Amino acid sequence: MEAYIAQLKNDPNIKAKDWAKLEDKLNKIVEGGRSSVHIISDFDMTLTKYWHNGERSPSTHGLLNRYSRLGKEFKQRSDALYQKYYPMEVSNTIPYEDKVKAMVQWWNDAHDIVLQFKLTKEDLTKMVQEVCYFSFFSLHLGIHCANV
Repeated sequence: MEAYIAQLKNDPNIKAKDWAKLEDKLNKIVEGGRSSVHIISDFDMTLTKYWHNGERSPSTHGLLNRYSRLGKEFKQRSDALYQKYYPMEVSNTIPYEDKVKAMVQWWNDAHDIVLQFKLTKEDLTKMVQEVCYFSFFSLHLGIHCANV
């Protein structure tokens, strides 16, 4: 792991606020094995199609807005973040460094909201079932909603 961390540190494209904390997290992931890691990320639309039924597909966080248990308050708070940060994301006039800071803050703010609603593993299962059942998005060829 030390060699891997050294490699990460030497990569100018990789930044970490606290390398010791990152190394600790990576060690825990490795120790826990594959069966204890679940990552859902589709920021670049590699899993979902950008357009579905003539509308832009929702992001991963957008799918949370559609989960029935989270309700109106979650959607309002999430939408407020979108209204604030999305114009920055697509802006051609904001300097790159400022844009990166804003996107990191958006992710952190959105993540904090998710944590405040205390989602459980059961919630995630139900959310995937709802999202797949109601076809809120379209997956790329070869990817499908698993039976959960």
